[in-house]
Amino acid sequence: MLQYHWSKYRDSWFILWPVHAREDKTRHSVRHLHHPFTSTVYFVCEHACYTVIALLLLVEMQTFSLLVVCFAATGGVYAHGGIFNYTIAGAEYNGHYPFLLEEDQAESIQRRWWPDPIRDVGHPCLACNRGNPLASRHPSIHAPIRAGESITVFYQPPELPNNHHAPTEWSVPWKNEPNPPMKPFGASYPWPHVLGPMTAYMAPCNGPCSEFDPTGEDKVWFKIYESGYLRHTDPSTGEPYPLERHEAWNQNNYTTQGWTVTIPRYIKPGNYLIRHEIIMLELLPPQFYPSCGQLSITGEGEELPGQAFLVSFPGAYSMKDPGLAISGSLYGAKYNYTIPGPKVWEGGQKG
Repeated sequence: MLQYHWSKYRDSWFILWPVHAREDKTRHSVRHLHHPFTSTVYFVCEHACYTVIALLLLVEMQTFSLLVVCFAATGGVYAHGGIFNYTIAGAEYNGHYPFLLEEDQAESIQRRWWPDPIRDVGHPCLACNRGNPLASRHPSIHAPIRAGESITVFYQPPELPNNHHAPTEWSVPWKNEPNPPMKPFGASYPWPHVLGPMTAYMAPCNGPCSEFDPTGEDKVWFKIYESGYLRHTDPSTGEPYPLERHEAWNQNNYTTQGWTVTIPRYIKPGNYLIRHEIIMLELLPPQFYPSCGQLSITGEGEELPGQAFLVSFPGAYSMKDPGLAISGSLYGAKYNYTIPGPKVWEGGQKG
């Protein structure tokens, strides 16, 4: 039987791992894969494998195994994704659309971003994404919301315009990143990942968020939400789903139906950045997808978290954290997971 290992093809590293065959949505672009005799599905995937170019059926001990080799399509690979739209206190807001030039953008509450993942816990842009190389400024508006109200974000991309743009170089170059940046994708490419935690952080801007730099060593971020391993029960076995199954995580549900987070009820009013983040653990290194929006919070609260809840980006994560060190090795009978980062601050108590 083939075993989990790394492979190299045309200067790109690929990973080979076993997962259970099933009839639901599988990894990346492979959809509704089923064979009545298949006991194991093997994937060889790079970070942006959206086109399957080879299917090989193997016979071993009278049991079929399926080897799926995923490579990038000829003509370039496509970036992954991010938040495209917000619903905040019942009002709709367009996000930043990374395939449009700055002069073509509608005004947005969202910091400029590009859909390539960040793959380094020390990346200087880990706070709010690396910024769109086509953009020249931060947004100027803030979405009004009362403490205790909710924000829902949506990852489904709109259709690309016919003459959409792509940058030719990064505004913030960094090691081990694709150069030039990968192309954006449109509505035919839904969020491709399912395995990994989802977190939301906030940081006070202490003035207009357009003038606030949330990066560096200052510990300004606090976590208000996290979703990790769900430990849901497999009805066919009566046992919990292992980490390798999409039923064990909320990514698959929230990126298609919307992800809702509630602002802490007793937080002090003011302007804040809210940072949504998805961490993809299927490959090593893990992939980070942060996105920041600008809020103007009202209410009667007076609470802010203490130092024990505050972190910086970069600085909050280490590859020694169990929740990141496990990346690329989820497969097998694994049933425990620790979300990286600080504890969730729940907003204090009213005195």
